Amino acid sequence: MRAKKAFRVIDADGHIAEPESLWEKYLPKKYRERRPRIIRDNWGKPRYLLEGRLHTTPPGRGMGNPDGWGIAAGSDTHKGSHDPAERLKDLDLEGIDIAVIFPTLMVTVAAGTLPTRDYGLDVALCHAYNNWLADFCRHEPRRLKPVAVLPLRVIDESVKELQRCVKELGAVAVDIPTYPCQKNPSDAYFFHLYEEAQELGIPVMLHASGGQQVPYAGWERFDNYVMGHAISHPFEQMIAVSAMICEGVLEKFSRLKFAFLESGIGWVPYWMERLDERFERRAKEIPLCRKPPSEYMKSEQCFFSCDPDEKLLKTAVEFLGQKRIIYASDYPHWDARYPDTVRLIRENPTLSDSAKAMILGGNAGRLFGLK
Repeated sequence: MRAKKAFRVIDADGHIAEPESLWEKYLPKKYRERRPRIIRDNWGKPRYLLEGRLHTTPPGRGMGNPDGWGIAAGSDTHKGSHDPAERLKDLDLEGIDIAVIFPTLMVTVAAGTLPTRDYGLDVALCHAYNNWLADFCRHEPRRLKPVAVLPLRVIDESVKELQRCVKELGAVAVDIPTYPCQKNPSDAYFFHLYEEAQELGIPVMLHASGGQQVPYAGWERFDNYVMGHAISHPFEQMIAVSAMICEGVLEKFSRLKFAFLESGIGWVPYWMERLDERFERRAKEIPLCRKPPSEYMKSEQCFFSCDPDEKLLKTAVEFLGQKRIIYASDYPHWDARYPDTVRLIRENPTLSDSAKAMILGGNAGRLFGLK
């Protein structure tokens, strides 16, 4: 039985954990021998092997979760990470009406960090994943919503795949890493993609990551997962927000919405003030930024996900307003607060009822165009 609540709840950032069967069934025969496989490394930990690289990243610079794939991704602990019927049971337990679903392993492909120049493999992996996720969501399309993952090393193919995902597969957004193809997301290389997303009327979801063979701010400085994971997410989003606003992307694509995910919300008020101070004193150096950065961050173009248990959530509401923040469960990953993510926000004594309603569902409904 679904948990009681007074308003619709939309999980704006849940995940799946890609099962091995996905690749065996959905990859074209041409690439099936090169499909991602789960193996055990020399520490005895299960990790995905893709083009000679292990996921999560093994010990060393940029180290990933030392427990390995199953625990880090959540596939060992949550059947709903790969089984849609079980996912619906978990949504009911939390009190979630709609889940917007992001990848885990495929963050690597979207980031453009595969070591080969066989871009056809990138395209095939994204095509297979998007087809599998669409089938996953077809189990209950009113409640399960796919997010498109694209082969960003081939921008024309990315545009084609985005069109297919939205028009044929029901995707409600597109997932972009914070450092795609080792470029800032504000790079003109991505403009064709942003133009298409704007025309399709879907948001661009900038998703931070750490320990997944994806370079992030400070990755070369630590071989400790706790430090790398703590640093990677908020620092990456600070960079992404700065690039998108100060380099004029929000001005150029004025009808396009962006969301900045999986970094918490506490950094946002601090970063608003810091960027505004630089704009006040040195605006001539960022001429494509036409107004104080905080005004963009408080506009309908920007959304920020929060962690359910953040003590600074009330402060973020005061700075951003209650219409800018979206709820994210991060299910089924190791650091998710399942099954209490909705409850933690619903019972937060520092938030008004209207703020809770907007954070838990109202804002995501506008962002994704969910009626």
